[in-house]
Amino acid sequence: MNRTLIKNYINAGSIKVVANLDLAANKIKYTGITQHREITEITGDEEMSRAFLITKIVNELTLGGWNVGSPVYSQQLKVLGCENLDDLLKKERL
Repeated sequence: MNRTLIKNYINAGSIKVVANLDLAANKIKYTGITQHREITEITGDEEMSRAFLITKIVNELTLGGWNVGSPVYSQQLKVLGCENLDDLLKKERL
């Protein structure tokens, strides 16, 4: 896995979900996302993959025409009676 390439991709994102990524020290700090446990260390490729995917979802992917990283999307979820994306997906399955 080319960690430098992934770091460059993460740093290029307009919406930041990774506040700090230090490859030499294997440290990472997320911002603006809810974590059930705070992740601060890069223990393997899994954490680099997670950082990449979260960055891609927030910056590039849309759900129903809304960018999932935009504040407007959060407001739209609240209008639908959902606190987060999980709530919306549960409602859609019913």
